[in-house]
Amino acid sequence: MGEFVLWLFAVAIICFVLYLVIRAAVRDGILAAEQSRHPEPEPDMIAQTTCPHCGKKHDMDDPHCPRCGLPKL
Repeated sequence: MGEFVLWLFAVAIICFVLYLVIRAAVRDGILAAEQSRHPEPEPDMIAQTTCPHCGKKHDMDDPHCPRCGLPKL
């Protein structure tokens, strides 16, 4: 009888540990999915655009391309 109780206790511990691991994996997966759906914008980053003339990326605030000097379209 004592061996059965020890075996049952060991199985319960293993099941509990597996439950914690699976719960953490699901929680992390859900959080990662939420973050990929709603990415937070970088607070210090200015949106970038690509110049259609030379292909260089520059800030959207720039009135003209810093490389070729042509105005934004």
